[in-house]
Amino acid sequence: MSGPTRILGCDYGERRTGVAVSDPTGRIAFPAGVVEARTAAEAARRVAALAAEREAAEIVVGMPLLLSGEVGEQARATEAFVELLKAAFGGPVRTWDERLTSAQSQRALDEMGARRGPGGRAERGRADRDRADRGRADSGRAGRGRAGKARADKVRGEKGRVDEVAATLLLQSYLDSRPGAWPSGGP
Repeated sequence: MSGPTRILGCDYGERRTGVAVSDPTGRIAFPAGVVEARTAAEAARRVAALAAEREAAEIVVGMPLLLSGEVGEQARATEAFVELLKAAFGGPVRTWDERLTSAQSQRALDEMGARRGPGGRAERGRADRDRADRGRADSGRAGRGRAGKARADKVRGEKGRVDEVAATLLLQSYLDSRPGAWPSGGP
């Protein structure tokens, strides 16, 4: 392959896979969404289709090693996903150490305005909590009705955003590590 190409990065999870894509020069990573799937095979097919749609020449998958560097349960699940993705994609699929990217992405989102609330959830402020409390009271049962669904959608969206940012961070880390990625030694 000659010239610059796009690279797709993903932060695999059993329910959600955050996705990022590079610019055509392969220097800058951008968030590209979240793939929701019930199985690893379904996630692999969807990520491969997204890579083709975005004209990516390769895929980088974050490998969630333990802090000690050992392979844990989530890393084994990711290895299985990578094998499925290799079969579905047909191009190079690489793994990249993603230790701490989810924590870094949550920190970045927090700095952009979201606060951590009770139970570790990101919250926007007291007005949102008050609206949620009124919704619980209005629905008659906590977690049921429109207010319960709206809360579940919001939490799912927040988690998806963390996954998407984590994919962007891991892809940018990979892009920056490549020889000649930046003229004059750095961004």
